[in-house]
Amino acid sequence: PTPVLLHFHPVRLGEAPGGRCPVLITGEVLREPVSWAQEQTRRRRMEVVGQMAMGMAHDFNNLLTTILGHAELLRSGLARATDATLAESVTAMTRAAKDGAALVRKIQAYLRHEKREAVETVDLAGLVAEVVTLTRPYWYNEPRRQGIAIELDADLAPVPPIEGYPAELREVMVNLVLNAVQAMPAGGSISVCTMRDAGRNAAVVEIADSGVGMPDRVLKRIFDPLFTTKGAKGTGMGLAVTQGIVQEHNGRIEVESEAGQGSLFRLVFPFAPDAPVADRAPLKAPAPAAPQGPSTSCPWPS
Repeated sequence: PTPVLLHFHPVRLGEAPGGRCPVLITGEVLREPVSWAQEQTRRRRMEVVGQMAMGMAHDFNNLLTTILGHAELLRSGLARATDATLAESVTAMTRAAKDGAALVRKIQAYLRHEKREAVETVDLAGLVAEVVTLTRPYWYNEPRRQGIAIELDADLAPVPPIEGYPAELREVMVNLVLNAVQAMPAGGSISVCTMRDAGRNAAVVEIADSGVGMPDRVLKRIFDPLFTTKGAKGTGMGLAVTQGIVQEHNGRIEVESEAGQGSLFRLVFPFAPDAPVADRAPLKAPAPAAPQGPSTSCPWPS
């Protein structure tokens, strides 16, 4: 649709019967010159590419840190003896590397105007379970090396599958877990759960922490590109990219937080059409001490 400004000019004629008169109607097409529109499109595209590049650097930093963390676990484990957890670490390293390659393909597709690969049916609880393993060096090993303790409780109930891109969804969850860890410099607890929201006919993932929380002035801006409270250590793109990915999956992201009371991020995704519920029991993780935090549908450990 093109907006048009219409002008109505009555033409007064003394001999017009019954007070009637002709009306001259002219229209202005409200459109910028083609060359100007093309230039604006190019400029906007370069801005988006710049933002995506920053978000990509942020994502790669997370992915590479994951690989290095698990590599360190392998090194120390192999120095002692073969350990059952080594296979999990190798799997997590491989998954992180594949996610990095998927992010590169996403940027290339954008620059080349290519279509993305077809969406997949995603087992959300299974994907979140992968993220718990993938991020273990962040919330378990590294904090203990620094003399603090962070516990993670996972209550992953099976929910109907959703449609989406697993690598991107995995990156969303990883980013939220890492943010939760960074919000607890003195240690604390993270709660991760999946559930079915019958009222909204949707699958829900909640990631809550007992960290420093956010005041209202920060809460209002957390999804703004380039906004960060981490100083030189932050890019300001993590949550902006996270929100964009969630919206691309026709989902929504909700946040509850108070200063000093922790934060809760709730991801809501519509079910895949005619998707059955996975036939398995909920996945559980060892329960840490109960934190004080915002209201959540996840059962905080007792």
